[in-house]
Parts: sequence; C-alpha cells; structure tokens
Amino acid sequence: YIQTWGWGTEGGEKYNMSVPSDIASKNNIQSLIANDNAFVAINASGQVYAWGESTSGGETSSTVDTLYDVTECCASRRAFAVIANGKVYAWGDGDYGAKDGSVSDVTDAVRMISTESAYTVMRANGGIACWGNVTYGNNLPSEYQSRNDIIDVKATYGAFAALCKDGTVISWGNDNFGANSSSVSALLHNIVSISASSSSFAALTREGNVVTWGDASTGGNSSSVAAELYDFCAIYSNSHAFVALRADDNVIVWGAGNSGAQNVPYNLNGNVSYLKK
Repeated sequence: YIQTWGWGTEGGEKYNMSVPSDIASKNNIQSLIANDNAFVAINASGQVYAWGESTSGGETSSTVDTLYDVTECCASRRAFAVIANGKVYAWGDGDYGAKDGSVSDVTDAVRMISTESAYTVMRANGGIACWGNVTYGNNLPSEYQSRNDIIDVKATYGAFAALCKDGTVISWGNDNFGANSSSVSALLHNIVSISASSSSFAALTREGNVVTWGDASTGGNSSSVAAELYDFCAIYSNSHAFVALRADDNVIVWGAGNSGAQNVPYNLNGNVSYLKK
C-alpha cells in the first residue's frame, strides 16, 4: 500500500499530495515514481494510477487509463511517460515532454531517461529516439538518429550522454548542462560507465581512469584531483559533485564543496569497498 506526507508547491501555491482513497485501497502496488507535484503508481498488472497536480501529470489521459503491462515509467519535472508493449505514452505538461507524437512509431521501447523537460527512449534494436523540449535535450543530431549500438544513456538537467558498444560516448542537448564533450572526445574510448550530476558528466574507462566534462562547478572539471584519478571501480554523483571509489578502497570527491566534495569523513578512506570481501 502507499502512504504519503507533505505538500507539493508551485510558486506560493500548495498541492495536497495525499493519496486518493481509491488508490490508497490498492494492495498490489509495485513501483512509485514522482515529479515536482505529482505521483504515479504502477500495480502488479502494469496498470497506472496518478495523483497530485493535474497539469504535472497527476491526472492521466484516457489512453493511459486503459493500459496494462506497463513495464517502465519515467518522470521529467512536470510530465510522465510509460512503456507498454514496446510503445511510449506520455502525459502532463506539454512543455515538459507530454507530447509524444514524434515517437508514436516506436514499437520496441525498453527504457527511458529524462532531463528536466525532454526524454530519450532506448529501443530493443540499440537505437534511441527523443522527444520533449528542444532546449533541454530533444535535439538529437541527425547522425545519431540511425545508430543501433547504444547500450546506456544518462542525463543531466538539460543534456544526454550515451555509451556505445565500442566504448565511445556521444552527447547532445544544452551545452550549459554538459552536451558538448568535444574537449575530451579523444579520451572517450574504452568507456564502461557514465555518471551525471545536474550539469556535468563523468565517464569511467576500462583501465579505471576518469574523464569529466560539462559545468566545472558541478564536477565537470576534475583537475583538482587529477593525480588521484586512477584505478577506479565505480563513480557516483549527486546534483553538484562526484565521488569515485578506487580499487584500494579509497574515495575521491570533486565538484561543489558544499555538496559533498570536501570534508570527507576520515574513516571512509580504506574502509569502503565496491566488492564484498
């Protein structure tokens, strides 16, 4: 079952986020997804229930109401999108990705990723397609639209980066949020994973090195710890900083100091492991 507390806000207005009685009575809810002012719950049969501010997606469309077998749900700031039987259905605020007409022909969707107001859908054939706000990621270059080698996609607030099968990376969206990776393109090979903050990306190479780009204030510039960026197992992020775990069980952080990139507890280094020992 679902229990909520608190309020949604938009400007000075508050929105009651209490679960409607008809949804609160359900006992087979499997997943819960939120955006700024609305929630979506999906039950074991793949049915969708929504509540909250109607213009943020708290009220579903008649088409979504009839869906079963929903396997994926993703939220932008004020809209939702789901995948059912390989097709994409979106609703909410049109300026935040609710208009899904450009991907209506997609029938093999498997996963979605969102920025603040745009979406990328990954397809079973290794391709990708985008929709939503052009300024925040719905500007996939034409040369990427026919690719079928995409294995992962990550997003900042306004840009996407995709990992390709050959270990290279492509990126697009808003340059203010990390869309332009040209300055490090020569280093983006043998990549095994990508992490994202609000406006920058960090990529981990097969050799355990780290490549960063985007807004320096949110971790796009890792030069301050460059000498320590080696032999890494994993990279994690919050909105303004990154933390990387090295094979010697030490953690290295960079980005905004007040977001965790300073004053790392002394007892972490040498005591955090990626693998069970």
